Amino acid sequence: MNTDVSDSKDTSAVERAARLANSPDLWNVLWKSEGQDTWRKQALTQVYSRIVHLMPREASVVDLGGGLGILGKRLQGEKKANVVVADHSPDALQIACEAGLKTVELDLEGDYSIDLFEGTTPILVATEVAEHLSHEARQTLFQKAAQAGHAFISVPNDRLGPDEEPQHTIKYTALEFLEDLKKHFEHVRVEALGPYLLGVCGWKKAFTLSVTFPCRDEADDIEATLASLRGVADEIVIGVDPRTSDNTREIARKYAEVVFDLVDPEGPEGDQVPSGGVHFSWIRNQCMDRCKSDWIFMTEAHERLVSGWDALLNLDQLPKHARIGFVLRTGSDQQWAFPWLCKQDPKIRYIRQTHNTLDYPAGTYVIQLPQVRTLHERTKDREIQRHKQRKVQNRVTLLDDWVTHGNENSLHYLGAEWREHNPTKAIERLEEYLNLPKKNGPMRYHTRLILSKLYSQQNDLKKAREVLMGCVEDDWNRTEHWVRLGDIAHIEDRLEEALQWYIYAGTRVGDPPFTLWWVDLHMYSWIPAQRLAMVYGELGLLDKSLYWATRVLELLPDNAEPSAFEEAQANVTLIEEAIENAGQGHSELAGNA
Repeated sequence: MNTDVSDSKDTSAVERAARLANSPDLWNVLWKSEGQDTWRKQALTQVYSRIVHLMPREASVVDLGGGLGILGKRLQGEKKANVVVADHSPDALQIACEAGLKTVELDLEGDYSIDLFEGTTPILVATEVAEHLSHEARQTLFQKAAQAGHAFISVPNDRLGPDEEPQHTIKYTALEFLEDLKKHFEHVRVEALGPYLLGVCGWKKAFTLSVTFPCRDEADDIEATLASLRGVADEIVIGVDPRTSDNTREIARKYAEVVFDLVDPEGPEGDQVPSGGVHFSWIRNQCMDRCKSDWIFMTEAHERLVSGWDALLNLDQLPKHARIGFVLRTGSDQQWAFPWLCKQDPKIRYIRQTHNTLDYPAGTYVIQLPQVRTLHERTKDREIQRHKQRKVQNRVTLLDDWVTHGNENSLHYLGAEWREHNPTKAIERLEEYLNLPKKNGPMRYHTRLILSKLYSQQNDLKKAREVLMGCVEDDWNRTEHWVRLGDIAHIEDRLEEALQWYIYAGTRVGDPPFTLWWVDLHMYSWIPAQRLAMVYGELGLLDKSLYWATRVLELLPDNAEPSAFEEAQANVTLIEEAIENAGQGHSELAGNA
C-alpha cells in the first residue's frame, strides 16, 4: 500500500510540514545553491533521456515544476520543442530564462491554468514534482494532465516517502503509481528507470501485451526483471511456487497485477517430476492461461529485458499473420534465440517436463526479433542452489522422455546433462543421437560441439576432428567448429592448416548468427582474431599478425578481466617490436598469443 499522507491520521500536520519544506523561498535557496550543475541532472539522466526519446518533435510542452529548465533545454535543443518552464521559484525561473527558455511562475498547490499556448494543447511534463504535492494538488495535476491529453510524470520508485524525505508526501510502488494514473488516463504505462518511475500517459496502443513467468525463491533477482518489463506490459502475471520461502511474492506485488500460487508445481497426477522439482510446461501454461492480452511475453524471474522496448511497444507493426516471435536470450557471454513472444492462442502452449519447449501448429507464421534481448543472469548462490535441484531431475525426466516417448531432443539434452557426472556415458548418449536419422541440423551441430570437446578432453583428437568435420552439413550459419578444427591442427603443429580454419572462422567476426542453440559470443569476436594473430605471427607474417592482434583489443568485451586487456596489449607491443627489429623475435609470439 502506498505511503500517502491522505491516508494518515495526521494528514494536515504532515502536509503543512511538506508545504513549508517546499516553499518558494526555500526552493529559491536550493536552486541557487545547486545551479546548473545540480545533482538532479545526473540522477535523472535516464528519466530525461527517455522523455526526450519519446517526445514528439516540435511539440508544445509545459514543464511543471521544471526548476532551472534542464529538461526543457534538452527538449528545446534535441526535439525542437516549444517549452514553457512553470515553477513557484522565481530564482529558478530567472536562471531558466537566462538559458533561453520561456517561463511562468505557477503554484501547483493553488489555482492555475496550463493553457499557455494559444490554439495548441500542450504535453505536460512533471519530473520529481508529484511526490511533493498534497493529495488534492497531486490529483489536480493528474486531472489537468489528462485534460491536456498527454503527459510524462515521474516519481521515485518505492523510496523517499514522507518518513525519509520531509519534502515528500507519498511513496509509490510501480503498481500503485500505475493504478493512481489510471484513475485519470485511459491509456497509461509506467516504466521503471533505475530508482525512478516514469508514467507515459495518453498514448494509445492498438494491441495489448501480457508479461508472465513462474518463479520460486527469486527475491534476489525478480525485481530487476519486473522493472525491466513493466513499461511494455499492459498486465504482468506472476505464478509463484507455493514452496517459496523468501519474499518473492511481496516484491512481485509491487509490479504485477496478478500474483497467484501455482498448482502442483511438480506436475499433474500421473505426470509428476521427481520430488522437489518443477514440471516446466505445467507451470508455464498456468501462467499463460491467466493472461488476457493479445500478445504474451514469457520469461524467467532472473531474465530481464535489456533491449527492444520500442519493438515490444510497436507489435502492431509486425506482419498481420505473425503468431510467434523469436527473441535473443543472452547470458554468460552466450546468446540463443527462443520464442518467448507469442500471440494469445490456446493452441500455443509449452510441452515437456524438462527444458522449455513452446509447441505451436505447423505452418504458424514465425518472425525473428533480434532487437529484443533478455539477459539470463542469476545471483551466484541461487544459481548453485538451482543447479543442484535440477541435476537429478533432468537426467531422470530426460531418460524417461527418450525411452518412453522417443523424444530425440531429450536424448541430446540427456547427453549434455551427463557431461559433468560421467563423460563416457555422455559420449555414448551423444553418439547415439548423431546415429539417428538426420532431422534437426542445428541441434546436431550443437551435439557435435559438445561431443568434440569431450573427445578432446580424453586426448582423442582424431575422433574430435572427425565429429567436427560434419558440422557444415548440419548448420552452415555457424563457425565455432572452424576455431576448434584450427586448435586441433595447431596442437599437432600443422600451422598452414590451422591458419585456413581460423580464416574461415574470421569471416563472421562481429556477426554472430541468429540460432536456437547456445552461441559462444567470444567465438564470433576476439577468439578468431587472437588465433589469427597467433598463427600469422608463428608463420612470420607480422603485418597480418599485428592487424589481428589490434582487432583483439577492439573486440574484447567490456566485462573481460583486466589481465585479458593487458595480455592483448602486450601482444601488440611485442609484434610491433618484432616488425621494428626487422623480423627478430618471431619465436616469442606463440607463447604470448
